[in-house]
This record gives sequence, structure tokens and C-alpha cells, in this order.
Amino acid sequence: MKRTLLVVAALLAMGMTAPALADELARLNAQIMNDPRNVELNLAYARAAEAQGDYGKALAAYERAAALDPGNAEAKKGAERVAARLLPNTFQVFTEAGAGYESNPQDFAVGKKGSPELFARVLLKDERTLGDTRWRTTALFSGNLYTSDSDLNYGYAGAATGPVYAVTPTMTFHPSIGVGGSYFDHHFFYSEAFATALFEGGEGPMNYIVRYRAGYRDYNDFFPQTHGWFADVTAKFLFAGAILKDDLVVISPWWRWSGIDAVGNLNFLVSPDDFRTGRYNEVGGRIEYFKPVTDWVTAGINFSALERYYARATDNTVFPPMTIDRRDFIYAPGAALIFRNPFVTNQSSIRFDYRYERDNSNTQLGSYTNHVTTVTFFNRY
Repeated sequence: MKRTLLVVAALLAMGMTAPALADELARLNAQIMNDPRNVELNLAYARAAEAQGDYGKALAAYERAAALDPGNAEAKKGAERVAARLLPNTFQVFTEAGAGYESNPQDFAVGKKGSPELFARVLLKDERTLGDTRWRTTALFSGNLYTSDSDLNYGYAGAATGPVYAVTPTMTFHPSIGVGGSYFDHHFFYSEAFATALFEGGEGPMNYIVRYRAGYRDYNDFFPQTHGWFADVTAKFLFAGAILKDDLVVISPWWRWSGIDAVGNLNFLVSPDDFRTGRYNEVGGRIEYFKPVTDWVTAGINFSALERYYARATDNTVFPPMTIDRRDFIYAPGAALIFRNPFVTNQSSIRFDYRYERDNSNTQLGSYTNHVTTVTFFNRY
């Protein structure tokens, strides 16, 4: 923004009114027609077009200059600057709401007790140009209600904000900082602060999202967990038409690390949070395959698995003695049926899911099985 104002000020200082700027553009354009590979002429045209507010012409000229001289910093920065100005401001709302049933929501090895559940998730995404920088702000609200076991009721609210940069024509980089808080088991659960680095893009039939995140959580004294650092790397790769026409393959690997200590070294706590509490390393992944059955129905199958390595408990005053390092191997095959646009809009869908979960732990109280069925309504505004 400052550079744009300086360019305008300089041209006005030279006595150039709006008609004069238009004449200057015409003169420079005629010169470029006679010498199209002249980098300085293209940059001069780009500056004049930007000063006049004609960002479309400015972008084309900056891109021509960058193509002729790939190492030209002014051409690269100018193209990024005016490209950001050409993007519209957007505000989007994504909602999910549904109901389901879990045969073992507590992940008990014995004494299982099933429970119906209700859940909802709202994601707000605002993206706009501030000065010469594209800026994105997101807010997430989610919650789970278990009708037969209110101790599992869970809620989360968080927000993050940061700039968006075009790294290449097909990749963006979005660093952000954020805060959040959670409710669980009738108590405030934790507060957190985090930083993320998000890469998004696509190459041919493949699109991808890769996120790096690190943060710090502080837990309520009611819970055995105390406070500590956490980090993860998550990714999603989408391949259209990978096997058959119109199909979609989604591969989602992840790695998680938690250094959150616990009173009495109780190294884990069941909660609906993706990031289980305790001190551990975890690696896992999920693969999904979707194929349209009709114009409005898509069927899918999926499989996920993870290996979680807990740190050994050294104080057994809270949990029964554990003489081995706990290892959990959890796998979950599943299936889905998606009905697109059931409400005569192109922004909604209904999804039916079934998932079987099995934890093969090396501790007697760690292994469990769980059957999960859900129906979810998705909408985008």
C-alpha cells in the first residue's frame, strides 16, 4: 500500500492528472509493442497502471517482466501485491451438525456402556486484502453431547489469524497465531495458544493441504493433566480420477507429539479431542476412496490406523502399576454414503457413516472396541 501511494505521489508530483496517466499508459503500451522484451518498459507500464488503479493491466505487465527476468524482485513483489488487490473479500460459514451412537464412548476394556450423541461444528473463515497483504482469520466452535453419559460432554472454541502469501502460482503459505479453550466433564478443560504454518496448493489432478502446528496448553486443576507443549504435522492429499473416472482418493497422514505432564503420571485421558492428553508420540494415517453412484449419491470406504507410544509412568500413585511402556495400535475401517444437495442447493450434503474401532494395546486396560454410526448435515454459506 505504501509503495502504491508513493508511486501515485511521484506521478502526481510530475504533474500527471488522471488523463495524463492514461496518456502515459498509451505511450508506454506503444513502446512495448515495438520492444515487447524490454523489462524496464514493462515495469514502467505496470507502475503507471497500478497508480491509475488498473490492477488487471498492472498484473499482466508485472508478470511479463517477471517472465523476462525471473530474478527481478520488483516484478515479483509487484505481481504479488496487485494480485492480492484483485482478489475479492470473502466471508464463509461452514456448518456440520448431526447425531450418532457409540457402543463404547469411554473406550473401556470392560463394562462398556453405549450412548447416543449429538454434535455440531461451525467454522468461520474471513479473507480480505489489508493494504498490500492478503489476510485470513478463522474461528472454530464445536461440541459433543452424550445423552447417556454427560461426563463426556465436550466443547471447544478457538480463533487464529495471519497473512496469506503466494509462494508459487499454485501454492499459498498461511502462517497464523491463535488461542482456544475447551470444556469437558462439567468443567473448564484447558486453554491453549498455538502457531501454525499452512501450505495449500495443487499440481494437476492433485490438491493438498499441509499444516505444521505447535502450541502450549494449560489444564484445569480438576484434571490429572497439568500443562505443557504439543506439536503436530497433518496433511491431506486429494487425487481426482486416480483409479476410475470421477472417483476421489484422499490420503491423510499425521504425526503428533505431546509433552503434557500429568499428576501421578496418568499419561492419558479419554476425551473427544483429537489430541489425547499425556506424554507420547503418535504416527498415523487415513485413506479414503469415493465414487459417485448417481448424480446425487456418492459411496465411500475408508481405513485409518495409528500407533501411539506413551512415556513410561514413574509414579504409580494414581494409576495401577505399569511396568512396561504403553503402546496402542488403533485401527478403524469404515464406510460412508453421501447425498449431495438434498435441499436443492449446491452448498449442502447429508453423510451417513459407520466406523469400527479397535485398540490393540499392550496393557490389559488399554484395549477396547467401539462401533460408531453417525448422520451429519453439512452446509456452506
